[in-house]
Amino acid sequence: MPTLEPVASPVAVDVVPFDLWPVASPDPAWLRLHGQMTPAEVGMAVWAILFGSRPVDEVPVRETPAAALSLLSDLDHLYLPGGFLVVDQTTGVTVEPGCCCDIGDWREWLHTLDGRGVFLGDYPSPEFEFLGDVVRVWTDDGSITRQPPRRGVLDVLRLRRRPEPQPAQPEDSRQYVDLDRSALPDLLRAAQHDLIGFLTVLRAWVDEVAPEQADRFVAAVDKGLEITAPLPR
Repeated sequence: MPTLEPVASPVAVDVVPFDLWPVASPDPAWLRLHGQMTPAEVGMAVWAILFGSRPVDEVPVRETPAAALSLLSDLDHLYLPGGFLVVDQTTGVTVEPGCCCDIGDWREWLHTLDGRGVFLGDYPSPEFEFLGDVVRVWTDDGSITRQPPRRGVLDVLRLRRRPEPQPAQPEDSRQYVDLDRSALPDLLRAAQHDLIGFLTVLRAWVDEVAPEQADRFVAAVDKGLEITAPLPR
């Protein structure tokens, strides 16, 4: 059965130095969010939230981890670039989120249950097609031109020079993953389970990095990414 894997786009630390806490190298391109993450991977996820939630010219330099986490807890909105990897282990096809997609919007996938598409990002621009009881997720929309997939939130914020647009894939060469619409609620609950696991390791990480901020920060991430609120049955 295909899976929906919550992922974040890591920050390119070679462009924006960061030393408040250890962070994992931004390779591979996507950072999976789940309950078995290493402390350095959790640190990268938190750095991505910090970097993504503020305009690039306003990202504050904080002297301590506690000050940085307090800043995030005070924000009205948390933004974590990423989304779902739609993975079909049988065919080997993976549909990646595009640029400007936010893992905090993951509940919008519920709209697919009644035939409404949701934003999956740009460059590439994944799209939905509804075929009876099947929800087909295309790797891109076959636009005239497209950008190569980004590799890190810095590319979204244009701190790196982006490659020149490439010709679009011919429509008949695009790849897709088919999802049974009746299976989507279970797929979303499995993805939520991964995100709850991320909250668990996040709590353990904050307890080590800035324990005085643990309750407040974990609650802010839970609320900002809409993780633990029950899904409709």
